[in-house]
Order: sequence, then structure tokens, then C-alpha cells
Amino acid sequence: MSEPNPIQDRQKGSRALFREYIQERGVVPKPDPERDADLLGKSRQPEKSETATEEVALSSRRQTRNYLRRYLSEFSNQRGRLFLILFMGILGTMLQAVFPWSSKLMIDFVLPRQNLPLLLWTCGFFLLIGLSSMVLQFLREYTIASLLGNFAVKIKRQLMRVFQEMPLEKLQEMKVGGVISSLQSDTEQLAGLMRQGILIPFNSFLMFTIGVFSLFMLAWQMTLICLVFMMFIGTFMYVVFNLMRPFWKSLRRDRADISGNLTEIFNGIEVVRAFSREASVLRDFSVDNHFLWRKGLYGQVISMILNRLIWLSFWTLRVAIWGYGGYRYFHNQMSLGDLMAFMALTQWLFQPIQQLMNSISQIQLSMACAERVFDLLDEPPAIVDPPDAVSVEELKHEIRFDKVVFNYPDGTRALDGIDLVIPKGKVTALVGPSGAGKSSITNLLMRFYDYSEGHIFFDCHEIRQIKLNSYRKLFSLVHQDVILFDGTVRDNIAYGRPEASFEEIVEAAKVANCHDFIMQLEHGYETVVGERGVKLSGGQKQRIALARAVLVDPQVLILDEATSNLDTESEALIQEALRKILRNRTTLVIAHRLSTIMDADQIVVLDHGRILELGNHEELMQKKGKYYQMFTRQMAGPDLGEGILKWEDIPEKKEGRDG
Repeated sequence: MSEPNPIQDRQKGSRALFREYIQERGVVPKPDPERDADLLGKSRQPEKSETATEEVALSSRRQTRNYLRRYLSEFSNQRGRLFLILFMGILGTMLQAVFPWSSKLMIDFVLPRQNLPLLLWTCGFFLLIGLSSMVLQFLREYTIASLLGNFAVKIKRQLMRVFQEMPLEKLQEMKVGGVISSLQSDTEQLAGLMRQGILIPFNSFLMFTIGVFSLFMLAWQMTLICLVFMMFIGTFMYVVFNLMRPFWKSLRRDRADISGNLTEIFNGIEVVRAFSREASVLRDFSVDNHFLWRKGLYGQVISMILNRLIWLSFWTLRVAIWGYGGYRYFHNQMSLGDLMAFMALTQWLFQPIQQLMNSISQIQLSMACAERVFDLLDEPPAIVDPPDAVSVEELKHEIRFDKVVFNYPDGTRALDGIDLVIPKGKVTALVGPSGAGKSSITNLLMRFYDYSEGHIFFDCHEIRQIKLNSYRKLFSLVHQDVILFDGTVRDNIAYGRPEASFEEIVEAAKVANCHDFIMQLEHGYETVVGERGVKLSGGQKQRIALARAVLVDPQVLILDEATSNLDTESEALIQEALRKILRNRTTLVIAHRLSTIMDADQIVVLDHGRILELGNHEELMQKKGKYYQMFTRQMAGPDLGEGILKWEDIPEKKEGRDG
């Protein structure tokens, strides 16, 4: 048997795809000869799988109700506006209910009297009703739009806060497209649930109730015929509604996945071009979109078929009413006005059912979005301040790591019993191979993650007991991969201090050796740098990042390989800036080029999450240990570095994590 081809699987017919999809999720059972035989008469005990499927379906319904209750609770402080909307809906529906009766009034009462003033007054009355209905409908729609717009803004704000506080490892697992989709389209779709899932059904039920009551007043026998048709259509809609629910949820998820893939491609477009993968990317993109198009087309076809079936049912009903109503008219059992009013009311009844049909797919999508949005809102923040947390304003003495252990979520140990003192006003450098734990130390210090064991003290306070917002204001981070935002140079430098004056921004730029090149730009400090600073070179971006850190004037500065991957001239300018910036400032430096940290007050040599050596450059060189071997190997290479020395190339390296 040949291996299944995933591309061919995605190109299967929509019908087969949907059938397999709903079978896999237990919405409908898979073909089973034994079960089919039992259905023909053989008795058997229910299998465990059937019981499990029923439990899953019951759990899904409960979950849906929970999401709906939670959604409604978001409007608990808007009860007044909701009641106003419902009241305007009731009043508007009652005004609209007058129109089907207008034909009876005109045919049976006004026209036979041949009274012109009466005719004019009647026409004026109906015109006034129409204008009133139009104004009321406008006010109602405006109120709904305002209510749902405010809801969408509130949910987007809550989601943005969740994303900001979410554990980094979980946020990094999410595709950017999925995050953007949740923030934008999911929230908009969820806001529409109030209209599509509550207001329209309420209004439709009201119209249906008034219409049926009016029909009974005209001819109860014919009304019973109509109700039989309505019951058939309602049952049919309910079955299809439940059948299509997982399909719409799947379609929404597939759209988010493709959006995430697109974002990934655009972010890595240089790599795509460098490896000549344009044709492959285009092919995969075409296959994914064709798959999504066919899947979406299938849903649209189902919706169109349902609409046409309902239209056919109502057309059949109208023909039946004309036939039976004409028979009753011939036998003087109803007037011509009654027959025309009855026909108008049946046409009026078609409107709420049509509205419900049009809302079904939107309700399905909205519930799928509700699941995504509320699950995200339930994500716990990575770090929560304890009730007795304190604020700090400065570092007075030292930062101390006391037997700190840090494990990744998968259980891998990144730091193993770290004991380290970072004195105030001193430069501490972290060196070691990739994966040694250098970035883990800075991440714990910045509280991007929480340590598993041990303690980290900021003076006399354990950092867990310090308010997070207060604590992080004392730090500034310059990373190897500089992140600039799509704004002006001035905006990017002032990112940490938006209230800073222009003179302070210029002074920070001069300290970071970037003022001169900024003034050479077309618009100086008002030059737009582009997304992620694409209009600037690597060295220029790095110096702007340094200026951003200088402007904040942090108590603790963290430089994470801030001079790597730069040309000699750019590195020289940054090193000159750093000598000014680091003077009497508590600094933590991660570096691969050991020549850049020779002046550090203390150098920490790490491997496998443990500290191997600790001291300044002279002390470590005298020990002739690992640092000595690393430094001499780098100095023996070309001046450019070969700063990327492989750890395993160092002779006499001990196995394991001891050190």
C-alpha cells in the first residue's frame, strides 16, 4: 500500500473531506457493517465508543452554554442599552406588522366606500408608520453598532494584556498569524454574536409569534397548514445546525493557520529568496488556499442549498395557500382582503426564518471564535505579584543568586545551583558555549521566567516580592537581535521614556555615538525606520538601541551579545559608546568575543548551567583554566573573531556538568 500523500489528501473533494471530518469527530458514525446489521434488527449492547461519543457531545454542549453565559456576562454593565435595543425591536416589529394588514384594510374597508378623504387619510397613516419604522430601525442599528464596537474594543484590550503577560514559551509557540487573527477577526466575529445569535433570533421569534397570531385571526385552518411547514423547516435547520458546527470551527482554525504561515513567510522572505524556494512556497501557498477555498465553498454550497430548500418550501406553501384560499373565497368563507392579508403575512413570516438561516453560519463561526478568545482570556499570567509585594526605586548594594535552579517546561535543566553576586556599579560578564545558561540568567533577572528553586535577591528583597512593574523599570536590555518599531528614530529612542524632551533624546544619541549618522538621514530624528528598522544597517540599529537604553538611565543594564555580527567600524563605535555608558553602572554582559569584556570587573564562565570559573581577566588568565584556553584560542585566530569558538574544541574539557 502506498504512503498517503498529504497534498492529495488536501485536494480531495469537498464532500469526501467534510464526510471524513465529521466522522472523525464523532458527529456522525463511520460506516460499520456490524452496526448496520444491528440497525436492521439485531440487538446488541452499546459499545464504549458510543458512550464516549455521547459524553463528548454532551460536554461540547455544556461548554457551548458556558461560553454563551460568559459572553452575556460581558454585557452585564450594559443592561440599560440592551433593554433599549430590545424595546426598540419590539416596537419596530409591531409597526412592521401593520403592513400585512394594510391590504385587508384597503380592499375590504377603504376602496368599497369610494371615499377620497378616507383614502388619503389611510395612505397618510401608512406613510407615517413607514417613516416611524425607518427612524426606529436606524436608532436601533446605531445603538447596536455602538454597543458591539465598545465590546470589541474591550475584548481586544483584555487579549492584548493576556498576550503581554503570557508565559514567553507559550507565546513563542503561537504563530504570529494566529495571535493577530485572535486580536482582530476573532474579536469582531465574537462581537457579532450578540446580533446574530441573540438580537436577530429574538426579533425573529417576535415576528413569528405576531405573524402566527395574526394568521389564526384570519383563518385558523390555513394557519395549521403553515405551521406544519414551519415545524418541518425548523427541525431541518436544527439538524443541519448541529451537523455543521465542527465544520465551521475547523474552517476558522484552518484560516488562522494559513494566516500564520503567511506571516512566517513574509518575515523570512530573505531566506526564501536566498535558497531559491519561491516556487516551493508558491506551490504550498496555492495548495493551502485551494484546500481552504474548496472547504469554504462546500460550506457555502450547503448554505445555498438550505436557502433554496427553504425558498422552495415557502413557494410550495404560497401555492397551497392560493389554491385553498381561492377555494374558500369562491365559497364565501373568506374575503378577498383576508386572502391578500394572509398571503402578505406568510411572506412576512418568511423574513424571520430567512434571517435565522443567514445567521446560522455566522453563529457557528462566532461560537468557534468564542472558544478561542475565552480560552486565551483564561490563560494565567506568567508572573503574578503577591499581595504583600513592595516597590523599589534603586539598587543600593548588590544582586545575589542563591542556589538558583531553573528548568524549562519540558523538564530540561538550564541552570543548576547558581551562586553569584552582581555588585552595584560593576560590570559582570557571562561567557560560555551556546546553551550554557547565559541567557537564562538574564531572563530570570528580568523576570521573563520564574526560577524553579533557590532565591534571587535585589538588595534585601527577593525579586518575587517586588512589584513587577516597579522592578522592570530599573532595567534596560540591549539584545543581539535589535527590535525597532515602525516609527521615527525619535520615537524608537524615546520608547522607554515617551515623555523625554528632544534635548534629552539628542543627548542620549550622542552618548551612543549615533547622533552624527541620524543627522545625515533625510529627515533626521523624524526619519521613519520601517518595520523592524529595515531602513537602517545593523550597526545603526544597535546604536539606536543603546541610545534607547541610555535615555532610560537604568539601574541595571543588560547587554546580550550587543556587539556580535557587526563590522569592525560599527563595533568600534559601539565599544566607544559602551565605555561611556558602563562607567559606574551595574551591567551584565553576555559576550562571545572575549576581547570585548577584558575590562569587566568580574567574568563568569558557564557550562551546562553551572559556574566553572569566576574572576576578572587577569585572575582567570593566571588560573590557565577554561577561560584561558578560550581566550588564547580566540586571540590566535583572525581579528574578526573567530570569536565563535566551539566549546568542544577546547582541550582538556571535562565531561558532564561538574566544574
